[in-house]
Amino acid sequence: MTELLLAVRALASEPCRPVYLVMTLALAIAAWLILGVLMAPFFPSAASGDRQARVVVAIEAASEGHDLPLRYARRLAVMEGVQHVVYSTIILVTCKDTASAISIQAFGGSREGILASPMWPPSSPELHDMQSRWFDDPMGVLLGPKTAADCQWQTGMGVSPANVFTRRPVAMNIAGIRPQDENPIANSIVFGHYEYFNRAALQEDGKDTVSDLAIYPEDPGRVHTLVAQIEDAFAHDDPPIIASADAVVQNALARFGVAQYVLGAVMLAVLLCTLLVMISVLAHAIAQRRASLALLLVLGFRHGTLWRAFVLEFLSITILAALVGIGVAMLLLNNLPDSMGLFFNGFRIPAWVWQGLPVILLFVAAVSLIAPITSISRLRTTDLLAP
Repeated sequence: MTELLLAVRALASEPCRPVYLVMTLALAIAAWLILGVLMAPFFPSAASGDRQARVVVAIEAASEGHDLPLRYARRLAVMEGVQHVVYSTIILVTCKDTASAISIQAFGGSREGILASPMWPPSSPELHDMQSRWFDDPMGVLLGPKTAADCQWQTGMGVSPANVFTRRPVAMNIAGIRPQDENPIANSIVFGHYEYFNRAALQEDGKDTVSDLAIYPEDPGRVHTLVAQIEDAFAHDDPPIIASADAVVQNALARFGVAQYVLGAVMLAVLLCTLLVMISVLAHAIAQRRASLALLLVLGFRHGTLWRAFVLEFLSITILAALVGIGVAMLLLNNLPDSMGLFFNGFRIPAWVWQGLPVILLFVAAVSLIAPITSISRLRTTDLLAP
């Protein structure tokens, strides 16, 4: 209790210094959180688990904008070295006469491959039940939460939205509503089954074609050998194809080297500047209080009481700075355009950033308090006479 009273007295006697320290530390905390969001696209998502770490080979038409025939997927499924094949196409429907189009991404291929796709949120019993209902119903669809709200559809309903191009109704059953995703686009997409929608919804010129085709290799370490094998097997087919490791992953890894050093350097610079400010200001504060602290020793206070009071003073500054810094970061991130959020994980602060924040604060506190605690421990009553 004595330490707390001394800390409050010290804060009240010099209000400008605590305010300055709070603002300095708050800006550093806000910078840590915001830079963490900017770095998120260049790191594997911890929330996605092993699914993000799996190697995927993307198969594309050599001519941009062209779909691939379904027979390519069937040939790939029996090729040596291929574990799973996943393909999909897009069907546009409207849930209301005046509503804008909604996208149904109809998936085909092996069940294991579809479940291994990074499109799913972290596994849970509820998600497992929803996936089972979807796979068991050939006409079943899984709605994004935004589409469910806009169309006022609920799990268990049978609906018949109109195809955007043919205006013919497409019957389907709502197998479930997926959890909220940090990616705004994912919240609007509907998942369906390729086999059903290929028959029921696609126009004649679009039947038996796929817009996306990917494979999971049995041995990720031999992915480049598999890519060469696929390109050789389809070298004389029409339309020609291009096989490559997932372009999204490759681009992220290619950018990672640059982003790692640039953003890492900024983070390090902010940390060092904050650390230097805290060390210098706290050391100056102890030097100014030397006589008053010596007076407290004369009055019977122990060294331990004095340095514990100083630690409490710094702890209160740190807690207030953390609240202000987190508030500033959330305010800035929540007011950025949604279109930018598509590239930065919906501006969701990654788990590793939250986990690293207390570690950073503890490090700053430990280093900053070394000099003040050492000075307090060396105080003598004769320092009361020091100029």
